[in-house]
Amino acid sequence: MNTVKNMVILLVCILAFSSAVQAQNIQVLLAEDFEGLALGPNVDEGVNGAAVWTDIPSAGWINDDSAMLGADDPATDGVTEWSGWGFADKDWWVQTAGDQRRVEFELGQGTVAVADPDEWDDASHAAGTLDISLSTPPIDLSSSKASTVQLQFDSSWRPYASQTALITASYDGADPVEVFRIDSDPASPNYRDDESTNQSIVVDVDNPENATSMVLTIRLFDAGNDWFWAIDNILVTAEPSPERASNLSPQNGTDELTVKTVLSWTSGAYVSGLSPQHRVILSDNTGAVEDGSAVVTMQDSNSFDMAGHLDYGTTYYWRIDEANRTSDWDEGGIMTFTVEPYSIPIPGSTIAVTASSVSNEFSP
Repeated sequence: MNTVKNMVILLVCILAFSSAVQAQNIQVLLAEDFEGLALGPNVDEGVNGAAVWTDIPSAGWINDDSAMLGADDPATDGVTEWSGWGFADKDWWVQTAGDQRRVEFELGQGTVAVADPDEWDDASHAAGTLDISLSTPPIDLSSSKASTVQLQFDSSWRPYASQTALITASYDGADPVEVFRIDSDPASPNYRDDESTNQSIVVDVDNPENATSMVLTIRLFDAGNDWFWAIDNILVTAEPSPERASNLSPQNGTDELTVKTVLSWTSGAYVSGLSPQHRVILSDNTGAVEDGSAVVTMQDSNSFDMAGHLDYGTTYYWRIDEANRTSDWDEGGIMTFTVEPYSIPIPGSTIAVTASSVSNEFSP
């Protein structure tokens, strides 16, 4: 893989998208390209590699194989790498599976998310078909206009038999609703043919009025010795509600932040002319953020330096309220992040200290 070339292409795409987002007043709610995952060695697949695969998703994501009989037993889980969603180096996946048109997924780069029933079925497994799901962390919708959420992702799909792909959305913990489907049946209106191995897909998601949170679940099911579905570059966007702050950073659920992290956001449309415009509420006590008692500042700037307000190894909750009128505040949705554990660099070693443990790693 030409790493430099791929990094340049990715940077150009990010800059182009950022410009388009700003021009259209669109906020990014979730972005995931799986490049931050720590890959480990192969398990059952025959092509050896030290850093080629993992089944551990990004923080907050859930890789669910609970619908699979025998999924937790290496003797009955089929090819282990694919008994749930696998996150794999794309080039290794192409090689270990004997290609079979997997190489056509040119939009996927580096690490991609893979559901591969064709490979999974190459080892003995408990009765039944592949049924695996991958769920996002809760996505904050509190600053998004209704019916404006959009899901984008790159996809590589080969149909066969009854193999089915499904994406659902659950709002505020309610029953999931279908937002996207691919069928292998040519008679289905959701059929995608065998030339669907390198596509960018855009899905309009009809987020309801007053929904504050959404979880997307990406599922492949009814799949035996069929083909595959791989995805990459997941992006969820929405038009911001004019009453709320938008484009809040850090992203909800972020881990390993420094104690010098700066909060930032885009101001709501109606705060101009008022002062103070923003109310910053921050605490490690979620109740104090919910009831609004943990106000740390009221200000006109749309960023806040948290230096001196954060402790190592602690999870915090925060929200930004907007002063859209002189008499009251429009409350923002509650976000969360976790600060990195305390560490002291010592030549030849690293000592990491958390609230519950101390670990030493020395090198000669």
